[in-house]
Amino acid sequence: MIFYFSWFIITFLLVVFKKEESNKNIIFVFILFTLVYGCRNYGGVDDMAYISAFNNTVNGNIVYGIKDESFLVISRIIGALGFNYKAVFLLYASISFTFVYLAYRELCYNKYEWIVAILGFLVFCFLPTITVMRQFVAASIIIYAFTLKQKNKNKLSLIFIALACIFHLGAVIGFVLFPLFSIKFKTKTKVIVPLVCLGIGYLGFFAAILNNLVFLIPTSYLGYLDEYANTEPRIGIVHIILISTYLIQFVLLNINKTNNPSDKTVDFLERGQMIYFSLFFITLSSGWMSRLSIYFLLFTPFIFKTFIARFSLIKDKKILYGVCYVAFLLLFMYQIINIPYSTNMNKIIPYNGSFDFMR
Repeated sequence: MIFYFSWFIITFLLVVFKKEESNKNIIFVFILFTLVYGCRNYGGVDDMAYISAFNNTVNGNIVYGIKDESFLVISRIIGALGFNYKAVFLLYASISFTFVYLAYRELCYNKYEWIVAILGFLVFCFLPTITVMRQFVAASIIIYAFTLKQKNKNKLSLIFIALACIFHLGAVIGFVLFPLFSIKFKTKTKVIVPLVCLGIGYLGFFAAILNNLVFLIPTSYLGYLDEYANTEPRIGIVHIILISTYLIQFVLLNINKTNNPSDKTVDFLERGQMIYFSLFFITLSSGWMSRLSIYFLLFTPFIFKTFIARFSLIKDKKILYGVCYVAFLLLFMYQIINIPYSTNMNKIIPYNGSFDFMR
């Protein structure tokens, strides 16, 4: 646990002492993140599937579980070069954090926003992404693709979504939801849509619909549907805090009409947050389908940026930033302390990694 707490403190200090006109410290932070993800020996259930797939691919055996051809091709190349499975971890981590940096660079305008974004990533994105590396790569490319969309680079945005699909087929959802970043949404819509999805997902309506549409699901995924057809809907403390903050920001907007932000970035982030919550809630009882929300998970750290944007006084904003930093530390401690009780993630305590990348 000391490793993770030290990681949090070092990250915080690096960003706090960031010079206003330089991103050197930020780049170093993302290099550090890449090494933590890429040098792990093992982290969770998904890692075992990756290791097995890599070994079977390199040895010319049948591969079970991993269907993305890109992963198998990368594994063959890396294995042929004499590297082991950890080199695949490092490569995927490098690609992921490169795109996270490129996206966040477009969304963070000062040191305070960088602190919120990076610490928010540690609290809200670290555990869900560290062992789902194919989906994490796709999610990082998707958020970058949508930052390009925000800049009206539509064709380039679609090209990057296609690239995300190469790494994980589920990223095709980026094409499906692409129009939502062009439609003008009222504030009420941003509030109502996630809440309606919460009702649909919590009561199991979406799971029932999914079971009736089983013929549309690729054969390779039917095993997942059978195994996780009915899961108990659960909303943890982290998501309660996130959705509460998300909703309160719109209450503040309604109370103080003068604080209606015209900032396109705030509106863009709110759309991403709305999509994330909608996907997370509607798939609460749908087993493996709940992973759809991961493609938009990287928008969640910015909930606190959009919340603070409701306040106009600089003094108020600085106080709120300080509250966020303390809250992030407490939430991170809570999550790390509870990891040993997790059935899927308990192997990442203590952190086990090395620079041994050769077979």
